[in-house]
Formats: sequence, structure tokens, C-alpha cells
Amino acid sequence: MADLMRLQIPHGWTISDNKFYDIDAIVDDNGNIVNWDEGFTEDVLWIQENIFKDSEFETPKVDCFDIDLSYLKGYYLAKLKFTTKTETHEIDTIKSIDRFEIRNKIESWLINISNNYHEFKSKMREIY
Repeated sequence: MADLMRLQIPHGWTISDNKFYDIDAIVDDNGNIVNWDEGFTEDVLWIQENIFKDSEFETPKVDCFDIDLSYLKGYYLAKLKFTTKTETHEIDTIKSIDRFEIRNKIESWLINISNNYHEFKSKMREIY
């Protein structure tokens, strides 16, 4: 089994699911992924916002950010989302076959939100 992709995760985030391996898909002559068990599935990575409340960390269910990464027929699809009380909104997405481009975008989202958390949160509450 391959190693997991190295990710820089700032404080305040929880990885709830991780099958994001540092390997390319191996495809047979019929177009099937041979190493599908190394993260080439619909549920690859899920990163959730984590808050400190009442002397403990918790993952909020509403008014929060999360990142969802999937692998779909030859490419990765990463989504940055914000969940309100009524629905989940896609803020940004990236589609790429390049796992390093995906990693860089995910790290960028995490760092930008972490460094500007209150501004991002206020903006999302304003929009949604």
C-alpha cells in the first residue's frame, strides 16, 4: 500500500476520512482502476472545521466549513463547502488529474480560511 499524501493541516481542522494516497491510478486495458483500494473511490478525503468549545474540541454540524475530495472516472474533484442550518453550499471546487495540484489547492483553502477565519465566517453568514 502506498503512503498517504502529505498535507499541511493548520490548527482547527479534523480529518474525518483519509484515503488520499501519494500514487497515481493504474488503469488496465479495459479502463478499470487496478489499485482502486488506494484511494480511487468516491470518498477519498474529508476535512472538517474543528472548534474549541467548553474546554474541548468539537466538529460543528452547522455554520461550518469542510472539504470533500472524491475520485471520479479519471480525475479528482475537491469541494470547499459551507453548511448552514438549512443546506450545504459549495464555495469553490477544483477538478484535476494531478494529485499535487489538488493537494496544493486544499492546503491553500485551509491556510486562507485559518488565517482569515472571522472574515470568511462573516462573509459566509452574510451570503447564506
